[in-house]
Amino acid sequence: MPRPPLRPLPSDALRPDETQALLDTKADSLSGDDAEAVSQQWIPADAVNASEFRVQRTSAQAQRPNTQVKTVALAGLLCLAGVGTLNLARMHFPLPQAHTNTSHLQAQAVTDFYGSPATGGTVADPSPTKHMQKVLFIGNSFSYVHGGVWSQYKAIVEACVPGMKVQAEHNTVGCRTLAMAAGDSAAKMLRAQSYDILVLQDQSDLMDYGGGIRSIKGFFAPEANKRGATVGFYQTWAKPGWGNFTADTIARTHAYERFARVAETAGAKTVMARVGEAFLAVLSTCGGDTEDPSFTQLYDEDLEHPSKLGLNLAAWVMAFAFNSKQMPVGGCDTAKVPSMQGQSYTQKQQFATIACELAGACSMSAENHQQKEPLCKWAAVMQGNWLQGRTRMLAHCDQKFGDARPADCFVTEQWHVDGTLVTATVEGKATQHNLRVRDYGSFCSVKLVPGLIYARRVEDNKIVFNNCQVWRRAAGGITHPPSDECECMTPTTWKDQDGDNCQAYAPGGRKHTDAACDSGLGGIVSRTQSLQAWQACPGCGRCTAATPIGDSTTVV
Repeated sequence: MPRPPLRPLPSDALRPDETQALLDTKADSLSGDDAEAVSQQWIPADAVNASEFRVQRTSAQAQRPNTQVKTVALAGLLCLAGVGTLNLARMHFPLPQAHTNTSHLQAQAVTDFYGSPATGGTVADPSPTKHMQKVLFIGNSFSYVHGGVWSQYKAIVEACVPGMKVQAEHNTVGCRTLAMAAGDSAAKMLRAQSYDILVLQDQSDLMDYGGGIRSIKGFFAPEANKRGATVGFYQTWAKPGWGNFTADTIARTHAYERFARVAETAGAKTVMARVGEAFLAVLSTCGGDTEDPSFTQLYDEDLEHPSKLGLNLAAWVMAFAFNSKQMPVGGCDTAKVPSMQGQSYTQKQQFATIACELAGACSMSAENHQQKEPLCKWAAVMQGNWLQGRTRMLAHCDQKFGDARPADCFVTEQWHVDGTLVTATVEGKATQHNLRVRDYGSFCSVKLVPGLIYARRVEDNKIVFNNCQVWRRAAGGITHPPSDECECMTPTTWKDQDGDNCQAYAPGGRKHTDAACDSGLGGIVSRTQSLQAWQACPGCGRCTAATPIGDSTTVV
C-alpha cells in the first residue's frame, strides 16, 4: 500500500559537515554578524562531534582514517577477488560456477574486526504454556555484528507477541554467500533438525547472485519444504556514498524478490523481511540526505555494516514480517520492548511503525502525515526554472589546456524546482532530486541531494553551489548558458592535500597538468566530498569563469 510520509525524528542542530562547508563557502554572502553566528552556533561542543569536525578539517578527502574502515574495505576487495562482481544498476551478474574452499580468505578480514560467532543459539523458556518458535539464521557479518540480529529479534518478538518464546540459532560467517552456505556447516545444521523459520541473508553486494539462485532452488527451498519451515529472506541495503543509494537499494529489493519467487516455485513458503526498504523509509524522513546523522546512525563507522540501531531496525522488520498474524491488533506495545542504548522512545516507535507498515499489518495514522513547512529565503528564491551548461563526458570532448571542443560536446541541463522537489532534464531524460532545507534563522542551509552539495549563494537569476557549479535563471532570453560555468570557492585560500594553493595549478606552476587538476583535493564540500583542484583553481582551465548578471540581487 502507498506509504504516507513519516515525520522526521528530532535531530541535533549541530552538523559538523555543514559547519565546515558553510564556514568555507558562506563568508562572502553572510554579514559579519551572521558569519560570527555561524562559527559560534555550529562548532560542536561535545567531544565526539568535535573530534569528527577536526578530522573533516584536516583530511584531504573528508574521511576518517580508522582501522575499521580499512579492515572492511580490505574485506570487500578480498570478496571481489574471490567471489565475483555485481553491476547493480543493470542487474548484470558475472558469476563463477561453484564455491568450495573460497570463503576463508575473504571472511578473515571481516571476522578479524567483528569476530564470527559461526554457530550458536539462545535457549527459550521450555514452559508448556508458551508457544515455541525455532528460528535458524544463516548469513554473514550483516547478521552477526553487535551480538547478532537474532538477539534483538528474540527480545522484540517475546515482548510483542503474547505467549511467544523464541529459540534462535545461527550459522554465520563473514563475507559468506548463500552458495557457500549451501555447502558448508550451515547445510549440515539445517539437515540436523527442524525449524519454524529459516532466515537467509546473502552477501551484501550479491556478489554471487546466480549462485544464490541455484542454492535456493537446489537446496534451501527443498530442505525447508521437507521440514515444514517458512523461508524468511533478510533483504539488505546499499552503502551511502557509493553511487545512487536509492537505486542500488531498490536493485537489492528486486534481487530478493526473485529469491522468494524461486523458493516458492520450488514449493517453499516464504516471507520477506524488507529491511532495505526500511532504510529507505528512514532516509525519506531526512529529505533523502544520506549524510544526515539521523540516517548515518543506522551504520557503523564503515558506512556499510549496520550499527546497533540499524540492526534494531532490521530486527523490528523481521519481527513484524515473520509474526504479523500473531501481533496484537493495532501492532506492538513498544513500551514493553527494551530500548537500545541511546535510542529514544520516539525512534523506537518510528522503527515499529515502519516495520508494521512494511509487513502490511497496520496503516499510517492521520497524525503522521507530514506538514509542509514554509521555505526559508534561499529555498523560496530557488523556485522555478534554471539552466546549466555542461560538457559531455565523451572521449573527444576531454578538454586539454587551451584546446577548443567540438560543438556536439555541449549540452544544456534544465532544472525545475517545485518546493523541495527538483527535476533535472537533459535531452528529454528526467531525473529526480530534492532540496534538503534547514532554516537556522540568521541563515538558510539548502543542500541538493543526492548530489550532496550546498547552495553557496542565491541570487534572483543565479545560484552558486559550493562545488563551484552555477545555475542561471531560465528567463530573459537565456537559452544556452556558458558551458561548465563555475564560480570557484576561495581560490586564494584553498589548499590541496599537499598544502599547495591554486598558484601551483596556474600556468607555469608545477601542478599545471590535467592529472594534478584531477587528483588535487582539499576543503570540504560535504561530509563525504572534497573540492577538486579543477573546481577550485581557475588555472586548471576546466570551466568558464562566472560573470555577473545585471539587476541580480543576492538573497541573504
